[in-house]
Amino acid sequence: MRWLRYLPIFLTVCLLAVAAMLPGLSLAQLRQRLPLFSELINIVEAIQPGVDSTHVLIFLLVGAALVLAFAHLRGLALLAMPITGVVVLALVSEFVQFWVPGRTPLWSDVRDDLVGGVLGVLLASVLVWLWRRWRPARPLE
Repeated sequence: MRWLRYLPIFLTVCLLAVAAMLPGLSLAQLRQRLPLFSELINIVEAIQPGVDSTHVLIFLLVGAALVLAFAHLRGLALLAMPITGVVVLALVSEFVQFWVPGRTPLWSDVRDDLVGGVLGVLLASVLVWLWRRWRPARPLE
């Protein structure tokens, strides 16, 4: 059952892949056909002007999922591995947009991805630390 720790990162990377490779026209059509989805995106985008909150939110999930995948690590490795993953995924998600019609890779999107990813890593790391500190001790068998 150790493979279950990788399920959240698999699902969030799939979400990221779909979001990064969705052509601009398809995204506009999706927002037009699904008003609830469009309204949700509008709310997220209005959180902080000047920052693409959608990128921050998606990468917050990616960062947290990476911490869960590497939760068996201790010390700085618990932070270093997920942050490395966030950096790689942020760069790759923007780089593939060179070939996606209607999409443009932007350094500001990489910045927003990194902000969200690092926040996700830090929040999830605190939760992992709290879990380790206060979970009941396992009985010795």
